[in-house]
Amino acid sequence: MKKLLLLSFILLITSCQKAAEQYSLKPSNWRLVFDLGDNNQLPVKITVNEDQTITIKNANEEILVTEVAIEGDSIFIKPPVFEGYFKGKFESYSLITGVDIKPSLD
Repeated sequence: MKKLLLLSFILLITSCQKAAEQYSLKPSNWRLVFDLGDNNQLPVKITVNEDQTITIKNANEEILVTEVAIEGDSIFIKPPVFEGYFKGKFESYSLITGVDIKPSLD
């Protein structure tokens, strides 16, 4: 009887847990905005490609970013020409908030 009660309790607990959402980047154009402080912002256009790489567009320059990792609700983007990387959190499927991390400043 105790085993049946314990099994029922375990099934109840595991069935009530919310399944983790699987996030991914929707292939399209995105707008990235850097907060520079003092009410200054730097908008940047990026394109998420079908293969989940990112193209950063700045005037006539394009930078292809191949190091993109999604873990749960977190995203890590490491552009090849910058020292650090971007760490973000999916607030929704169309909004990501995050920070620019520079390991040399830690």
